[in-house]
Amino acid sequence: MTFWKPAILGAVLAVSACTPVGAPLGEERIAGKIADVVLTGDMTRQFVMQSVQGEMRNGTIQQDQANQLLISVSRDVEANMPELKKTLVGSLTKEFNIKELEFLLKLLTSKEGEAVTQKNEVVMQETMAHLDSLSREAATKAVAKLNAAWPTGANPAPPPPPAGMEGLPPGFQLPN
Repeated sequence: MTFWKPAILGAVLAVSACTPVGAPLGEERIAGKIADVVLTGDMTRQFVMQSVQGEMRNGTIQQDQANQLLISVSRDVEANMPELKKTLVGSLTKEFNIKELEFLLKLLTSKEGEAVTQKNEVVMQETMAHLDSLSREAATKAVAKLNAAWPTGANPAPPPPPAGMEGLPPGFQLPN
């Protein structure tokens, strides 16, 4: 009997050494299909536009620079798309088993799944509008309380520019 224990242990170790590390191929294949469905050109264009608009809001670029930035960012994102898909596949295979991945793929690609997704968007519109109104109402109340607690007068006039710096816009100060 003692002869069989080392033989079985050796067989188990040999089989485990031949087993690939990482996600099974089936899971990676399905996750790759999901990544192809999710990471579309429209989705990446939307993210690129949001990035460019954020840069404009922050004042880092001007309106006439937006198109150049949009083209540059789009090219960089397109060049990194295989890496992005690989990251998504890794995340999907880490979080979901093969049955869940198959369900998710069916939800994303079937007519029934598309109908459910569209209904979910419609359902969430009313909730998001309600959340937006609650947020604005709460902000208005908070500003009113803040102004009541710390009344302020009119904004003080900006200090005059330093001598020899007449070209600076009003209120602009040089750092010390």
